[in-house]
Amino acid sequence: MRVLLGVVVLAAGLTACGGSSAEQPKTLPTLASVSAAPSPSAVAVPSEAAGETPQAAGEFAKYVYAELERAFATKDNSTIARLSLPSCKTCKLYVGSVQRLREMNESITPVRFTVRSAVSPGEFNGVTSVDVTFDFNGSRRTASDGSLLLEEKPQKGVEEELDLKRVNGEWRIAAIKRIRVRG
Repeated sequence: MRVLLGVVVLAAGLTACGGSSAEQPKTLPTLASVSAAPSPSAVAVPSEAAGETPQAAGEFAKYVYAELERAFATKDNSTIARLSLPSCKTCKLYVGSVQRLREMNESITPVRFTVRSAVSPGEFNGVTSVDVTFDFNGSRRTASDGSLLLEEKPQKGVEEELDLKRVNGEWRIAAIKRIRVRG
């Protein structure tokens, strides 16, 4: 997760466009500001992302990236924490980065992921992998006094693999792996 290390410390290497790479990419809608208080224990996953099909896994991956945007915008890491399994090291980095933003009263420019594709070839040995390609808008993280702590450059064509598992009939993130950055 080299590319978004700042979003991980700021976090580490995550939607709102169609599921096929032939479709034109779309930018996620602006997220409304919400309280940093933890949300209820049930995670409200969009219906199209709840099923057990490879298509639903792709939609769930898109939802994960949208939730990462929301987590950084609101400094509320509770949903990402609940969507993650203990095996997801990158998820732990994201959760910790958002927590640091809140605890240290730091700021970050809006984090945006433009997902170009999220496709799952299906399940193998209990794990459903989703190949995700996205563009990252870059970001600036500042201390409470306004001083620059970290700047991440925009990146296009980032490829990641999300490994998902079904737990009690719901998707959970088992791992996020960086595959490559095109430029």
